[in-house]
Amino acid sequence: MNPISLPTHLHFIEPSALSAQLIKTVSGHKTALFITESAVTRLNLLPMIEAMKKKGDLKWIHQISSNPTYQDITMTLKALKDSDYTLFIAIGGGSTLDIAKSAAALLSMNDHVLDDAKVLKAIQNKTYLKQTTRPELIAVPTTAGTGSELTRWATVWDFSNTAKYSIETPTLAFDTAYIVIEYTVSMPLRLTLSTGLDALTQASEAYWAKSTSPAVQTLALKAIRLIIRNLPLVLRNLESYELRKQMMIGSLLAAMAFSNTKTTACHSMSYPLTLKFQLDHGLACAMTLSDILRHNLSALSNPESVYEAFNINNPEELWAWIDKTSEGIASMKLSDYGVKAEDIDELVALSFTLGRMDNNPIEVTPKHVENILRLHL
Repeated sequence: MNPISLPTHLHFIEPSALSAQLIKTVSGHKTALFITESAVTRLNLLPMIEAMKKKGDLKWIHQISSNPTYQDITMTLKALKDSDYTLFIAIGGGSTLDIAKSAAALLSMNDHVLDDAKVLKAIQNKTYLKQTTRPELIAVPTTAGTGSELTRWATVWDFSNTAKYSIETPTLAFDTAYIVIEYTVSMPLRLTLSTGLDALTQASEAYWAKSTSPAVQTLALKAIRLIIRNLPLVLRNLESYELRKQMMIGSLLAAMAFSNTKTTACHSMSYPLTLKFQLDHGLACAMTLSDILRHNLSALSNPESVYEAFNINNPEELWAWIDKTSEGIASMKLSDYGVKAEDIDELVALSFTLGRMDNNPIEVTPKHVENILRLHL
């Protein structure tokens, strides 16, 4: 049996109530870290930040990379060497939330001299598993799709070595996640598409992962239905509160599902596309989704329920939906991102991430990956 674990306390909340709650929380801690990105201006967070500063010793970090690297983690840890931080609050997309979790997992390294090489080694060797305590973690996601607010891991990128790592511990999930639908309404068009497709892929892969379960599959199918129905609509009406709410619910259900299974072949194949060609993560995942659905059909106990959730009759119709939904927003052709036929062999070699590709229910060989990538040139 594969038990389900949902350790994060999830709250839907209004912006004014969030401000009051965070100010109250900060007042109960001697030192706190507040991590944001561009959301500060977009969401008018400065009054809340100033109010929190009056209640406690608050450090504010607001320079976050879109795909956080181990160098970003080093910089964050160095900024925290001045005090003993007992609370991390992260408001932003998946990258902001992942930086918060990564820094929390590695915070004990601040007892030593820090540099990029030591941080990278700690991530590679999983030294963070020896850390027995961490700060309280609070997430306020401003995108609907990454799922970082509910997972027990954080993604770290190494562009110089074309590598992607996961910092993963059983206790790394956020203690609390506050969901403010209003914060997602100002998401730009392409980000709405990419994060929505990321959530769709997460739900799909949770459904067929080796470690799936009936409960996970129920969550996954509900997430798929919500995203398939609402993503095309919200892309045409970005300011709709109700559509943003439906997308957030779909994203949260997908996160609940895949946080208990991890992802599979689609995500594994996406990493080198992002590392080598800076392809948006969600687009890179969705590009191979219909191909992996077709590949996994014989392993599905009830493929009809999957087709029903996607509102399709075959995998080709799923690809048509993805292509049409993305039309005019982002290309779904690899060649438009600079990928050439001669790059395929290297991409194939980099597509096999342990814990992801081997989590697929049917083996995916290098030849399978090559054929799929060539289809999308």
